[in-house]
Amino acid sequence: MIDIYCTTVQLYGIQIRYDVMEKIMDDDFISENDFIKLTFKDGVKCAVRKKDIIGFIESDDDE
Repeated sequence: MIDIYCTTVQLYGIQIRYDVMEKIMDDDFISENDFIKLTFKDGVKCAVRKKDIIGFIESDDDE
């Protein structure tokens, strides 16, 4: 699980491994203007434009 920091909001408890997110951000197979679809730990889904993600951190929060 990771937490994602975007230009206007922080998203906590995203169900994706750190190494997978790292590959998404490093590679060009998803362009800066494409949306990355994410799922929160409670099952709620969202989509964030790749260029709006400014950072992410590993989280072991199991609340």
